[in-house]
Amino acid sequence: AAAPAPAAAPAPATRLSAPSFDPLAPALAALADAGDARWRERLLQLRSRVQGRWTPESDSGATAVLDTAGEAVATATGQPLGRLQLGSDQALWRSPDGRVWRATLAPPKATPAASR
Repeated sequence: AAAPAPAAAPAPATRLSAPSFDPLAPALAALADAGDARWRERLLQLRSRVQGRWTPESDSGATAVLDTAGEAVATATGQPLGRLQLGSDQALWRSPDGRVWRATLAPPKATPAASR
């Protein structure tokens, strides 16, 4: 039997683009202990609602988007991971190095009724 033909190299136009930056990834990686489950679940839920890309935001722009102090996110042992600010359709994440990232959020999924 003849050997199968080698697969052709993908055309440049079909290459996948690099994945978009996820500022929540370092925090999620740090939330590995059982005591971190609350924040891990909240950040995973937030990540599932992000539409499009996280974009860098200035401090003044962040205040204009969401005028709230937000919540400090830390591991169960007290390691600071960032600050989360949520609005109805926007999220801001301030990383420990002071950079601010903004994302547009999809509406939260409705909780299904227990019985009908």
